[in-house]
Amino acid sequence: MLHQKKCQVLIISGESGSGKTESAKYLLQQLVYLGKAPNRNLEMKLLQVDKILEIFGNAKKGLHQNSSRFIKFLNVTFTRTGKITGAEISIYLLEDSRVIHHELNETNFHVFQVILHGMAAEGKSENLSQIFKKNYKYLQENGNFSSSSEPQAENVRRFQDLHKGLHLIGFRDEEIFAIYEIIIAILHLGEIEFDIDSENDTCSVLKADELKIVSTLLGISVGDLGVALTSRNVTISGETVLLRNSINHAIITKDSLAKILYNRLFQWIVNQINALLGISCAAYGSTLTIGILDMFGFDSSPTNSLEQLIINTANEQLQYLFNQYIFAWEQQEYMAEGIDIELIRFADNKPVLELLLGHPLGVFTVLEEESHSSLGTDWSLREKLNINLGTNKYYRKSKSNDDLSFEVRHYAGKVCYTLKDFLVKNHGWNSSDLLKLFRYSENDTVRKLCRCILSKTGQLHLVDPTKNMMNDGEEKDSVSQTGRQYTLALQFRSSLAELMTKLLATEPHFIRCIKPNSNNQRNAFDLQKVKNQLRYGGIFECIKIRQVGYSHRFTFVEFLKRYCFLGFSFDERVVADRESCRILLLRLNLDGWSLGKTKVFLRYYHVEYLSKLCEQQIRRIIFVQSCIRRWLARIRLQKGMWMVAKQVVSVQKAAKVWKGHTAKVYVSQRKISDRKRSSWLRIQILGIDEAMGSLDEKSAEEKAAILIQSHFRGFIVRKKWGPILEERIKQIVSTHKHKESAKEALQAEGLDEEEAAQVLQRYYRKWKFAKQNSVDQVNTAESPKDDWDAPFRVVECQMRDVWAGRKRREKNILDIIAYRKELIQQGLKSQEFKNEQRAAKITRGWQNVIDVVATTEAKDPQPEKKLSKIGKLLLTEALEHKIHDLRKHPPLNVRTPKEENIIIPTMSRLAQVATAKTCVIPSSISTSPLDKQDIKVTNRKIKVRSFEVDPGDSGQVDFRKLLKKTGNCPTD
Repeated sequence: MLHQKKCQVLIISGESGSGKTESAKYLLQQLVYLGKAPNRNLEMKLLQVDKILEIFGNAKKGLHQNSSRFIKFLNVTFTRTGKITGAEISIYLLEDSRVIHHELNETNFHVFQVILHGMAAEGKSENLSQIFKKNYKYLQENGNFSSSSEPQAENVRRFQDLHKGLHLIGFRDEEIFAIYEIIIAILHLGEIEFDIDSENDTCSVLKADELKIVSTLLGISVGDLGVALTSRNVTISGETVLLRNSINHAIITKDSLAKILYNRLFQWIVNQINALLGISCAAYGSTLTIGILDMFGFDSSPTNSLEQLIINTANEQLQYLFNQYIFAWEQQEYMAEGIDIELIRFADNKPVLELLLGHPLGVFTVLEEESHSSLGTDWSLREKLNINLGTNKYYRKSKSNDDLSFEVRHYAGKVCYTLKDFLVKNHGWNSSDLLKLFRYSENDTVRKLCRCILSKTGQLHLVDPTKNMMNDGEEKDSVSQTGRQYTLALQFRSSLAELMTKLLATEPHFIRCIKPNSNNQRNAFDLQKVKNQLRYGGIFECIKIRQVGYSHRFTFVEFLKRYCFLGFSFDERVVADRESCRILLLRLNLDGWSLGKTKVFLRYYHVEYLSKLCEQQIRRIIFVQSCIRRWLARIRLQKGMWMVAKQVVSVQKAAKVWKGHTAKVYVSQRKISDRKRSSWLRIQILGIDEAMGSLDEKSAEEKAAILIQSHFRGFIVRKKWGPILEERIKQIVSTHKHKESAKEALQAEGLDEEEAAQVLQRYYRKWKFAKQNSVDQVNTAESPKDDWDAPFRVVECQMRDVWAGRKRREKNILDIIAYRKELIQQGLKSQEFKNEQRAAKITRGWQNVIDVVATTEAKDPQPEKKLSKIGKLLLTEALEHKIHDLRKHPPLNVRTPKEENIIIPTMSRLAQVATAKTCVIPSSISTSPLDKQDIKVTNRKIKVRSFEVDPGDSGQVDFRKLLKKTGNCPTD
């Protein structure tokens, strides 16, 4: 199967009692062992299936204690790699007539005795003690509880195996108990007797207790069951009429019900097993299959009826398949391919099959016609057979006119059949009233059995529960369920055709079982009996054709596709023709082969040798593939471990950087907070938060955004609290007459001693200037020439105040710049760079920053020098205008051309912010904002046009307001 990638089938044949069932068991065990199912539970299920089917489908027949009474086709499924995945079971031609009747020295099916003995031994019949009895008509005398311990003990053991097997496969407890109930109900159904009414030839149920037991077990009403057994509905001219049954008709109806229940129960159990095993097939797949065909063997009893005719006809069909496959088709292929070989003569049984299954004069065809005839009897059947088949050499009619028998010469010998009850047995009696009654049973299992559709082969098919079962709707390949009666002959022909279709779709392998003796004795070998079996089985002819013929035949394409890698290299071009096949066979050192026109002919030992070579090469290929896969897996594992290690190192490095950065930020914040902890008001005034924010390593966009946000927040705070704070300080100063008390009050408000002194000095100078200004105005009115330099003194005092404040603020800025330089140098020392070019680039960039800071710090002039040019210019202009106003003559011609630009060094942003929040300038300087045309930015320098002096205002203006109005103008 694995080499050819084709489904196979094992056909086991032989006489009854030759060991076909045991051979099938061993074959199944071997397949399960070789298949190595992925699930150990699946192997146990498959082995239990055979035991369950044996209990339900086998019975004792003569000396054979375990005879198969049905055809079993077990299809084991495999994957493409040879792993077993499940199985599918098909059963045909169950001998259900054995349920109601069997000959002497025979028994009913094993399941009846197994359940009775098993349930009695385990005490499960205590609750059902009223319905158990020892004598059943369907079991005859063998149904009694035997006094011998051996049969009863064996049945108890088999009952335990049956119960465990059903559980293992997947049956629920309710379903198992329902199976037991149906079996017991069938036995009690045989105990029902009828009482005849002589007046109108009708009948009634005699034993009401048995009827009640059956109705209870099957879940139906007692009255409905009694009416269905003793009457029937007949449709006449479109009207349904209720007719009472005669006693014979009632007995036939009762026996037919027993056969129908058992047949449907057996079919339902098989369907459930297939459904439960199909789960594994759906999960693992079922690409390839190996079928095992086990059937009843050729039978020749003292009394042979319709059942033996069906059995022997099925064996005749298998023998014909064997002859065609081994002899006829093979020799025809030799002749077509031009192979010179001696033709082997064999016994062809085709005429016997035409006698039995031929149309329109075959035995089963005549039986079918007579069964549908209302006047048909066993005698009329005998006459038709003698008339139509009397001249056939394989048919022999009875010499006596009073004898209902005929003889058929089968491939295995002559068998005499009696025609008694042929028509009765051929009728598949289906009572529509009974089926409709059981379709609405309270027992779920019984209801399912009767709702299933019966196919032409006698198999059950599940239907949709929502489907309306009142109608006798027929599906494809199904027969009427309650309408016209189907016959056993029709079912046999359909089953045989379906079975042959399955066998021909696979590669068959024939297994012949030989019966050593007729007495079923151990170590006894009957030579003549064995020779007869070998002769009529065609074994002698098969040996001859195997000696001179070729058992395996492959096309050129198939042969090269399967074995070319054994003789051709990988890069060698191979064409599927006769010459390539010849070269391959020569390279493999084979002899005794033949080449036809389109096929290669090999003997059986050639294929075995090639199979061994293939297995060796495949093992080597698999070994190389495993090594490559192992190497690839190792590479992938190492790569994965390296990636994980890199990720771990990256995480550790990031954690260290984050930890160091957090520590540095914490230390810097701690230093700045310690240095600026003296006063919250001082921090807000000086803007140290903005200076600290500039130390963070952020992008230019983030720095710009933070700067704009900080200025805006400062503007909002100053706008809201500036006037209030100014008014509060003015109120405090004005309410205190002495300098010491005012200073203490300011310190109580949160100002330190230096700030309080500055406030007092500013207000004192303002008060002194206002007082002096009023005196100067009086004196000027009297004598304009006196105190002409008063404005010079006022401006000088104010400028001195500005210079003092700038010196104090510049000292703080220089401290911050030095700290920033120290942080940069520490950051460079703490970095670890793996790339030297990148390290040099970063170091060079940071060094440029340090140089710029150092250069700016070194070149930064003193505050008074830094303000000297612009201060002198503004001071000169202010004095010119003041003198002009005071002396009332035109101002001096000061050269202030608008096109002339004054270039001053750009101050650092920290100096601008610190200076802008504290400087106070004379009000004589214009506070109007500069236009964009008045300011030009070049390489680190700012060009500012000259200011226009407004001599109208003599008060003072806070420079913080001027900074917000002028945007980025220089602070001075």
